[in-house]
Amino acid sequence: LAHSFNDEFIGFFGKFVEQVLKKDLASAMIIKTRLEKGVEIKQAIDAMKKHADQWNIKLISSYPLHNKIKALTGKPYLFVEIFEFCDVAVAASLLEHNPDFAAYLPCRIAVYEDKSGQIWFATLNMELLLHGTQGIDPIVKVQALKNQEILLKIMGAGAHGVLRTSQQ
Repeated sequence: LAHSFNDEFIGFFGKFVEQVLKKDLASAMIIKTRLEKGVEIKQAIDAMKKHADQWNIKLISSYPLHNKIKALTGKPYLFVEIFEFCDVAVAASLLEHNPDFAAYLPCRIAVYEDKSGQIWFATLNMELLLHGTQGIDPIVKVQALKNQEILLKIMGAGAHGVLRTSQQ
């Protein structure tokens, strides 16, 4: 069965399994970065939105989950806000290849506070999906990986509170 995947997938999957064994499945499936000291959450969110605009990635929606949890329980909750970004052209290419990709679109960046008070930015590691997708057009794969690279830059801009960026 392993022969049906390329060599790149076998190496990638080995690293993924190692992460699952060290942490857990949820942590192994994401890429995350922490908020830099001295950067406020609002500043970080503004930086992400501005950076996304500069890369022509559209913010589809966002929702402050911590407020919903507080409303339901009546108790304050750690900060959790989900941002959904989309490059429509890449989304269309992925959906053409396999409509099951709809479950992963638009691309999310979660901003959340852990129990120690540290703020994190996290997104799904698209490489996991792409390396495990048989028969995907190499152009679609490159587009999706470029989209992930942009999401990581958006997260980085937020983590550092950077409002001005270049597209280099």
